[in-house]
Amino acid sequence: MAAVTAIVSWPAAALAHPLGNFTTNQYLGIYLTPNSIELDYVLDLAEIPTAQHREAIDLGDQGEAACGNFTRGITVTLDGQAVPVAITGSHLSFPPGEAGLPTLRLECRLRGTIELSRQLVVEVVNESFAERLGWKEMTVGGTDIAVVGEVPSTSVTNRLTAYPEDRLASPIAIATATFTVEPAPGSATGSAPPPLGSVSPGANPVDRLASLIDPAGGAPALPLAMAVAVGLGVVHALAPGHGKTVMAAYLVGSRGTARQALVLGLAVAGSHTVGVLGLGLVTLAGTAAFAPETVFPILSTISGLIVIGIGLWLGWRWLRDRGQHQHDHNHGHQHDHDHHQHGPGHHHHDPGNDPPGDKPTAGWKVLASMGLAGGLVPSASAVVLLLAAVNLGRVTVGLLLIGLFGLGMAATLVGVGYGLVKASNFGLERWGSYDWVDRLRTILTPAAALVVIGVGLFLTFRP
Repeated sequence: MAAVTAIVSWPAAALAHPLGNFTTNQYLGIYLTPNSIELDYVLDLAEIPTAQHREAIDLGDQGEAACGNFTRGITVTLDGQAVPVAITGSHLSFPPGEAGLPTLRLECRLRGTIELSRQLVVEVVNESFAERLGWKEMTVGGTDIAVVGEVPSTSVTNRLTAYPEDRLASPIAIATATFTVEPAPGSATGSAPPPLGSVSPGANPVDRLASLIDPAGGAPALPLAMAVAVGLGVVHALAPGHGKTVMAAYLVGSRGTARQALVLGLAVAGSHTVGVLGLGLVTLAGTAAFAPETVFPILSTISGLIVIGIGLWLGWRWLRDRGQHQHDHNHGHQHDHDHHQHGPGHHHHDPGNDPPGDKPTAGWKVLASMGLAGGLVPSASAVVLLLAAVNLGRVTVGLLLIGLFGLGMAATLVGVGYGLVKASNFGLERWGSYDWVDRLRTILTPAAALVVIGVGLFLTFRP
């Protein structure tokens, strides 16, 4: 209750990066005149790629060396002929992000000389950070020229300072701009690049949780930070995912026990915590070329395959038990009376006639596999929390908070599973004497198997 109260009543803190803590976002504005082409390149790194690149960035040159490194993938051609471009300016800043971690904003200006006396085809290609997840936008404008093509003339993000909420689920990803341009005195399109550093993103306040684990906060702040970490784990576990659908399908379909619900919840939370620690260590120890976000599709696919295997196992076990049940019923037991002679609501119970799936059928290995599948994909927010603690020099406190985050998850998942088991048992005790309950129990296990397989297929093949 203390943890939930702390997290619910907590003052407004910094929001996560609009497109996620792993994203590498780029904007490339193209501005032409009859004699020149100017490129306005903006790089916006979220918290985790900033942590990867910051050690390699020279903070004394205001970003000129970084511009040299990060714009090597940009090429310009005019009617198929390469146009050399040189860096003319740069600006580097580190706006605060989630949990007190910095983000990175780099602005670079590049300029090339051209001679535009007739209609020509311009192609600009941006291969920088091609493997990284994030927004990639291009615009084109100019003075005394006319542009024909489908490249927009205005930035919908205002140069990566205001991402439109309706596009966050499917961000723009334009890596190549091809258009025709010709002289047109007196005409203008788009807008000239603003002075470097003149447009800055709205700085998020430093996250209050980071202030609690800051050594300057003192010892009294630590208990509140611990309570908030537990509360964050509770809220995170209540969000979609974490195998709750698979847990529900299995526990209800196979008449799971409270002990199995406990094992499932602990296994999901445990595997999730290990995943967070592993990804955090890889992010800190890996090179800047490594893209941590590429791990998520792989882990999601592995999780989906495990879930599919569990669903197939559950269906196979039900078919096997059903075949055995029918064999025992035909050869080992006979009725010498008519079931229809029983009064309404009367339930004829025969130990040899229990429907298959009436008792728990999974061993601990299956439960552990289900828990692994539910918690295999780590939380980006938890990774950011760990990196924030490392950034503040409080690694031990960060590990403690990650453990408490997992404890909050475990408590929630165990509670959900335990509630499902108790609700299922209560329903069977109250209505178990009705024939329709027997029929329902007969289809619960195959229905659960289909649900589990469906969730596995979704995890495996979702985009």
